[in-house]
Amino acid sequence: MIHPMTLPPNFDPGAALPAKTTEYGTFHEVRAGASLAAQLVANGAAQDIDLAHVVLEAVLRCQERDPRDPHLGAFRWMAEDTWIEDLNAVTFVLRSLIPMMIRHGDRLRPPLHGRVMDAIRLGLGEIARLDVLPAYTNITALDIANTCLGGELLHDPALLARGRAKLAAWIEFTNRSGHPHEFNSPTYLPVSIRALGGLAELSRGATTRSRARAMLARLGLSAVLHLHHASGRWAGPYGRAYQPTITTGTPPERTLLDEWIAGGLLPGWLGTLWAALITTGLTDGWAGVRDLVARFFRWRVGLGWYAVALLGPAAYMLAGVGLHAMLTGETPTLPIYALPLGQAGLMFLQTVALGMLLNTEEWTWRGVALPLLQNRHGALIG
Repeated sequence: MIHPMTLPPNFDPGAALPAKTTEYGTFHEVRAGASLAAQLVANGAAQDIDLAHVVLEAVLRCQERDPRDPHLGAFRWMAEDTWIEDLNAVTFVLRSLIPMMIRHGDRLRPPLHGRVMDAIRLGLGEIARLDVLPAYTNITALDIANTCLGGELLHDPALLARGRAKLAAWIEFTNRSGHPHEFNSPTYLPVSIRALGGLAELSRGATTRSRARAMLARLGLSAVLHLHHASGRWAGPYGRAYQPTITTGTPPERTLLDEWIAGGLLPGWLGTLWAALITTGLTDGWAGVRDLVARFFRWRVGLGWYAVALLGPAAYMLAGVGLHAMLTGETPTLPIYALPLGQAGLMFLQTVALGMLLNTEEWTWRGVALPLLQNRHGALIG
C-alpha cells in the first residue's frame, strides 16, 4: 500500500500552492506548485493524485493563454502577479511538468492530461521565441532540457531539432569560451547540473544523452577543482552569486557535490579524483599535484609491455572462447565481432583514454596510495 506524501509545511490549501512569506506579504510561487504536483504524481497514492489535479489546475491558471499577448505560453512567477514579470518562469515550471509527464503522465485523468500537454506545447513555443543566448548558462541548460525532452514527449520533430541544435551550439560556445559563463556559481550551477542530469536520464536520443553527460562531467570537474578543502565551499571569483551564499549563510557546497556524486548525477570518478588531489596536495604540496598529473603522460616502458597491455585482454578473451569450444563443442557468439572496424577502433580508444584518465584505481590507488605504501613498507609488501 502506498502511503500519501507528507505535504510541505508551507502548503496553502486555499490557494492549492506552496506559500512564501516576505516583508511585503504572502505569495504563492508557481514553479514551487509545479514541483509539488510532480512529487505528488510520482508518489502515486490515490489521495496524492487527487491533490495533484487540484495543484495542477492552480498552476495552469497562471499561464498566459491570450493569443494576442506577446508572451503567450509564459507563466507568472507568483500567482498574485497581474502580468508576466519574470520571463524565465516558464523554463522552471516546465522543468517539473515535462519529466512528470514522461515518467507518470498516465496517472493523470484524461481532461487534465490533455491540458497539461497543451500547456507544455505553449510554454515551449514561448521558450523558443525567447531563445536566450548561450552565455545565460542556467537558462540555456533549462531551455535545452525542456526542448529536447518536450520534443520527444510531444513527438514534435521541429522542437526536437531545435533542442539538439541548441545543445550543440552551447557546447561549441563553451568550448570557444573555455568555460560556461556562469562559472563556479553557488546560485546557478545547481540549476544547470540538475537540468543536464534530467536530460541525460530521460532523453531517448543516444547522442543527446552522451553530450549531456559530457557537459555534466565538465561542470562537475570544475566544481570539484574549485572546492576549498578547509571550508568545503567553492572558492571565488564567482560567475554570479548572491546573498546569503557568499556569506556562508547556506550549507557548504561540498554537501551538494557529495549528494550529486552519491546519487549518480555526477560521475563517481570526480569524488576519487578530488580525494587523490587533496591527499597529494596536503602531503606533497602543489609540486606533488603537478607531478601526479604529469605521471599520466610519462610512458617509459618498452614496446613489449605495450603489446602485453593492449593485446593481452584480447588474447585472454580468445583463450577463454577456445577453451569453452573445446569443452562443450559450442562456439560462442560474441557481438563485438560484428562491429565495424571504425566503431571497434573508437571503442578501443575510448577504453584506453578512460582507463588512463578517469579510472579511479589509477588516480587513487596507483597514483597516491600505492606509492605511499611502497615508500613505507617496501615494493613487495606495499
